[in-house]
Amino acid sequence: MKAVNKVRLIYLPAIVLPIFVMIVSIAGLSIGYSRINKADLSAGSFERFVNPLKTMNTETQEIFFELEDHVKKDPQIFDNEQYLNDLNERLKAKDSYLIVRKNGQIQYIGKKKVSDKLIHKLPSYGNKDSDADRGFFVSRPGNYLVKQQDFKYNDGGQGSVFIMTDLGTVLPHYRNIIIQVSCAVIGVLILTSTFLSWFM
Repeated sequence: MKAVNKVRLIYLPAIVLPIFVMIVSIAGLSIGYSRINKADLSAGSFERFVNPLKTMNTETQEIFFELEDHVKKDPQIFDNEQYLNDLNERLKAKDSYLIVRKNGQIQYIGKKKVSDKLIHKLPSYGNKDSDADRGFFVSRPGNYLVKQQDFKYNDGGQGSVFIMTDLGTVLPHYRNIIIQVSCAVIGVLILTSTFLSWFM
């Protein structure tokens, strides 16, 4: 075999093979992640794959708008424990839970064990750093994305309702992605090395 042809045969798998395997690996990871979450390969599921933090923020928007509507029309509903329990069940599916506060006193917590330090770090009534599109971070203990809605009870009491999203659930997503991508890269290197050895 001529030296030129041999060089071509060496460089062909060296260039094409890694690109091909990486494309297949990325496609496989996307499909696997979507199946795990029982979702199709839509733009939303891909965004969840690459940016779970943003997705977690977006997933609570609908409930935030619902709270906003009740704040304006029927603030006394936040005294209804059955409604709060039902709402909290919906939030659990989004790695979140509900906290309701009245005049500085906690009236409802949608989680069994919540640190007093975390409760004390919740912002006071009148905080303007939260809306449907963004929340604010509270950390130590834990890491939470918090959305806040303030309102007035019919008796004039100052009420605040919080959506607490546990960001600790994001870490396993990234850990799995790093492990899978690392395995894919190692696989590419092994296959490339094998083919190059075979063509040499």
